[in-house]
Amino acid sequence: MSKPSALPTLRPTTLLILVAMGTACGDDEPTMMAPMTEPMAEPLEIATSLLTDAREGEDYSAELIARGGTAPYQWTSIRLPAGLTLTETGILSGAPEAAGSFPVEIEVSDAEQQLARGTLSLGVTAMAPLPPVLEGPCSAPIALSLSAGAQTLTGRFPSALSTDGFCGAAGNRATVYFSLTIEAPAQLRAGIVSVADASFGRVEGGCPAVAPMSCGRTYSEVLPAGTYRFVAVGEPDADFGITFEVVSEPLRGPPSCLNPRPVSLASGQAIVMGTYEDGTHRETGSCSREALPEAVHVIELDAPADLTIEASSAVVFLRETTCESGNELYCSDFSGTGFLPNLPAGRYYLIVEPRFSGDQGYSVRVRR
Repeated sequence: MSKPSALPTLRPTTLLILVAMGTACGDDEPTMMAPMTEPMAEPLEIATSLLTDAREGEDYSAELIARGGTAPYQWTSIRLPAGLTLTETGILSGAPEAAGSFPVEIEVSDAEQQLARGTLSLGVTAMAPLPPVLEGPCSAPIALSLSAGAQTLTGRFPSALSTDGFCGAAGNRATVYFSLTIEAPAQLRAGIVSVADASFGRVEGGCPAVAPMSCGRTYSEVLPAGTYRFVAVGEPDADFGITFEVVSEPLRGPPSCLNPRPVSLASGQAIVMGTYEDGTHRETGSCSREALPEAVHVIELDAPADLTIEASSAVVFLRETTCESGNELYCSDFSGTGFLPNLPAGRYYLIVEPRFSGDQGYSVRVRR
């Protein structure tokens, strides 16, 4: 951040000077000269009146501004929220240690030893609670039962490292097992999203189980009625979400602009997944790439909301108003996670593309 301005604000102040002068005729009467003006600095004061809110435990920075007086300015703190410091140049920074509303008492001095003191207010929002640890060892998997529809679980991987080698888990990954009962033949689809690297696959046999045929972020298979086991693999203590969806009648083709699939955020979050539409990408914009397939989901917000989008094995961008040419509000640009604050109520299109040409499926978590 730039330093506070070193130039004082000036205002004209009239300084009246009387000069006594003799006349040519020896007259002793003084002669009044015209008034003269001399610039003088305004009083020193703190110009900053508001501070942006901070989040508990997250890095925060704000620049304080002074005006008037004579530069340079020097800032000192009288009372600050725990976790914050103030530099001599007026930079307030740190990570607040508690949530609430706190006074920020400060003072600033200038080169002429003028002093200005003030108190600002800093609001600190509470840290989001950590999701629960999902405990599901091979001998006691987390049991699910679905006849139709979807079920989503969110939590954290346990701290303990796995001893099996599924999906690269041996020695440096944690595992969670799931048991899913399907009551009738159906298409089973699943997807996993995590802040860190994560994957899963279907396993067979007892414990230790037979290694899955493949591991990935998404899964789709038509299965007969029965009970099946899956293993999720990820970094210890990392949070993740996983959705299992049973489709009694397989969906008719991947979602597209002509047939976008709705995203339900009634519970606060949703994991969308699937395969891409055949053909090439027909859209244009800063995020789109030609000659790649796409999948389209539609989000209806009935009130303003903050959205967090986390993508796995995909590039995601969000458009408003229309699917094919709407304004792009967000582009993941391979980063995978984005936060969109205070989106107004309305319709938004979540468009997904593969990261690489060989990708067959995708999984995206949307939270409000």
